[in-house]
Amino acid sequence: MGLTEAEIQQMIAKMHGEQEQPRVSRVKFVPLEPVLPKGNPQPVSFLGEINVTISAQLGEARMTVKEVLELQEGSVIELDKLAGEPVEVFVNDEPLALGEIVVINEVFGLRINSLVPDREQ
Repeated sequence: MGLTEAEIQQMIAKMHGEQEQPRVSRVKFVPLEPVLPKGNPQPVSFLGEINVTISAQLGEARMTVKEVLELQEGSVIELDKLAGEPVEVFVNDEPLALGEIVVINEVFGLRINSLVPDREQ
């Protein structure tokens, strides 16, 4: 694969200072048209059917493996929060709110007291 005769002539012309003038021409673009979604666009309400996991964290405790192995029925694990402190509420492991544990007809529930402010990402 060698150089063509035209390429050789261009190289010689460049060595002698004879340069071709650049060619400038206008470009014509096809006008843009709006792109419509295919089919029927679904309203945001379809997100209402997506399942998420909601969890509440009462507190934490650090224990050794030995202490964990010694746990038995009736054991009490002391958490790092006091009774009455807000409980953290998570949606898919992301913080959502602070709340408090309530009992309604012998069933535990969670009352939301405040939402966690939006985080800049």
